[in-house]
Amino acid sequence: MLQLQRTARELEERGFRLFVVTLGRPGDTEFLEGNDIANVVLDPNAAAFEAYDISAIPETFFIDGDGVIRKDVVGWRGDESLRDFARTAEELLGP
Repeated sequence: MLQLQRTARELEERGFRLFVVTLGRPGDTEFLEGNDIANVVLDPNAAAFEAYDISAIPETFFIDGDGVIRKDVVGWRGDESLRDFARTAEELLGP
């Protein structure tokens, strides 16, 4: 999560934004607050989970400025996922 946050911050100047959606469970909230994770969306009623038909945790959605899901990735494979995340963000942002 922390590596993902750093990568997202590097892309912010190009218009990229990372939002972390959490159900607000005590352990999740403490981790996010203790590690200065930005753009946290508390979703205690799971509205985002239902709206985006989330099938697993974690699940990453790349959503464009018009609200269209451009890519959906289930799971996390450490460094491999981090590289894929950065590559996908770069591709979607364009030159």
